[in-house]
Amino acid sequence: MAKSDGCSYFKRTSPFCMVVVTIYVCLHTWMAFWPQYIPYGILGPLGALAKRFMDYVHPALYYGWFLMLAIHVCEALLALKICRTVLVFVSAVIKALTARPRVCCGSLRRSCLVSRLWVIW
Repeated sequence: MAKSDGCSYFKRTSPFCMVVVTIYVCLHTWMAFWPQYIPYGILGPLGALAKRFMDYVHPALYYGWFLMLAIHVCEALLALKICRTVLVFVSAVIKALTARPRVCCGSLRRSCLVSRLWVIW
């Protein structure tokens, strides 16, 4: 995975993974809906594999595309829900930490942070 600074909650996805998934989704869509336009010879070993899938399991590819779409939509909705929950929690933490500005022994220690987080609950 790509590097993340210590303050962020989520890590960035590597560009390589994003490119691979994008190419796969495009090829899957192409195979499911327009198989007659795929240049199997130009794709090399991937073309031979795609041709074999088209010959033997095209219905599974077609219905699998809709399954893939449903999984991605559910994944996106779940991510939105988690982000909203985390954002609410983070904003509550920020309010709790800024509501009563005090210094615990010259720095923000765990015990001081825990005592401030109790304000949220």
